[in-house]
Amino acid sequence: MRIMCLLACALFAAPLWARVISVGPEGAFSRPSEAARVVRPGDVVEIDARGDYRGDVAVWRVDRITLRGVNGRPVLHAAGRSAQGKGIWVIRGRDVVVENIAFVGARVADKNGAGIRFERGSLTVRNCLFQDNENGILTAGGAGMRLRVEASEFIDNGAGDGYSHHLYAGRLERLEVIGSRFLRARIGHHIKSRAQYSLIAYNRIEDGREGRSSYLIDLSEGGEGWVVGNLLVQGMGAENRTLVAFALEGQKGVVSLFFLNNTVVNQRRWGTYLRLGKGSLAWVINNIFAGRGRLTQGGEVVMRHNLSHPVPPGFQDPRAGDYRLRPDSRAVDQGEPWYDTLPGNPGLCCQPPGPEDAPGAVARPRHGPPDVGAWESETALPSPRLRLP
Repeated sequence: MRIMCLLACALFAAPLWARVISVGPEGAFSRPSEAARVVRPGDVVEIDARGDYRGDVAVWRVDRITLRGVNGRPVLHAAGRSAQGKGIWVIRGRDVVVENIAFVGARVADKNGAGIRFERGSLTVRNCLFQDNENGILTAGGAGMRLRVEASEFIDNGAGDGYSHHLYAGRLERLEVIGSRFLRARIGHHIKSRAQYSLIAYNRIEDGREGRSSYLIDLSEGGEGWVVGNLLVQGMGAENRTLVAFALEGQKGVVSLFFLNNTVVNQRRWGTYLRLGKGSLAWVINNIFAGRGRLTQGGEVVMRHNLSHPVPPGFQDPRAGDYRLRPDSRAVDQGEPWYDTLPGNPGLCCQPPGPEDAPGAVARPRHGPPDVGAWESETALPSPRLRLP
């Protein structure tokens, strides 16, 4: 009897096969919002890039769906409209995947308009663009909520008030941002997270010449943070002297930061690279700190194998934004293999930051000590590739 009940529940919970729902000029529906009203668990919604979706907004409430752009990357331009006064898409389903879609121009009355407002369950965003929104992605918080962002771009987001950001994660269980690019946040932060666990790995996070961001990364309430293999560049017009902040707005549970193999560049005259809340603990290993300023402030810090100097330590072409190491750089072979020794390492190593680099695979030489910073010298031998969690 129990087996029969379980089978019946499984049959009613989801269809026996995944439907493909086409949206676009030749599709079953002309706009994504129409598909949102009929989608069922397990469905794949394919949105044709050749369609015109200006002003089309939607709420997705269904679990286990994939929303995918095809024939190029479709552009969802808010054009003054929003779903429930929140953004272009509001997502409330569990195990939702969004792939290859551009979200542009979200604005609402409270200046918190988001390309995606994520409110429930778990969401994976892959190969998407968020541009000229008040927030690129804005999340609620809650038990079991997870957000993973892969190979995506965030450009020119923010309302300009300092309270809206490229990506703002509330009190999630887990945030992962991997192999993505963040450029020119408008006064707010590039990444702000209150998640219990935050993984920020292999990204390019930079202000650019016109950028006026506040923090590059802000893990506001601590938790467990892994910031690994990123290029972090604070521009001359940045609004805040601190580049990375950790646990400055209270603390929830574990308060540990692992800041590893990053290349951090401060283009201002002075700044603080890492500012830590009282009682927090940070492992700061194998990083390059290029520019003038104080390395850390507050907290308890374990510092090993870092390089810091106003003069860049052998970058290829920093004026052109190329922070790879020259073969004669003093960062070559000066690091330690923390990925073999640090407690709790979730399978991380290091690779050059993306988004041009595919997420999910990382490489470091095993023939000798690793290089310091986000890149390994091109003279190094390739190593076995490890998988991210």
